[in-house]
Amino acid sequence: MPSSPSSAPLGANVLVTGANRGIGLGIVKEILKTDGIVNLFAGCRNPSQAEELKELTKCHQILKLVKIDVSCDESIANAVVEVRKMLNSEEEKGLHTLINNAGILEKEGGTLLAPDRAAYLRHFNVNVVGTVATTAAFLPLLRKAAATNSCQKEQQAAPVVRVVNIGGALGCIGKVFLKPSECPYQNMAYGMSKAAVHHFNKMFSIDQPDFVSVAIHPGWLATDMGGTTAPETVEERIPQVIRLIGTLTMADSGKLMDHEKEIEP
Repeated sequence: MPSSPSSAPLGANVLVTGANRGIGLGIVKEILKTDGIVNLFAGCRNPSQAEELKELTKCHQILKLVKIDVSCDESIANAVVEVRKMLNSEEEKGLHTLINNAGILEKEGGTLLAPDRAAYLRHFNVNVVGTVATTAAFLPLLRKAAATNSCQKEQQAAPVVRVVNIGGALGCIGKVFLKPSECPYQNMAYGMSKAAVHHFNKMFSIDQPDFVSVAIHPGWLATDMGGTTAPETVEERIPQVIRLIGTLTMADSGKLMDHEKEIEP
């Protein structure tokens, strides 16, 4: 019998991309503490080298590592096949929450005055096209979860199916306050790519009204990407983000949010 929303705030089956380090790894660790998870798919480019994830699988049977490179369509397609195979029973066939976290912030090439075309394209390929392509590829599994929910007798109690896109304050056009030279690594391409992710999130919410689609800015956190001068840690902020995701309703779809409320895109 499917879990109730109170016992499974994220639904039974969750996929996180870019799960081998930083925010993605923090998300995985926090979801492992969440009730009602049947399958937690941790997606990364090289599972064989994801040492922390491999250690976590030893004590968490629900955690499954999935090879996925969001910059490669073939890799995304293979990941869908792999996830579908691991969802064995009829009840488990759907994907209840997709968290598009995979992204890059390169140290060189994304500047305003000396732009490297290849660097800009890499940011958009991974951060934007990767998010769009991954969501599209897993849409059939998301629809299965949504269909299962709609068939439940107590539809009011059915957990919503969520697509969560990790956004960023640097992509908030209405809140641009840094000069390009003041951005991390003077990288303007990253913020531009996150603005595009926010746009995709809104468009997806309009086109696919059966899901809750939100973009979440988790904050400037101390990670390999965020650097050591960030004001908060993954351990401090990500629990709040996961709690927020678990409380999302259809009324939130299309929003850009931080760890607690809607913010200006």
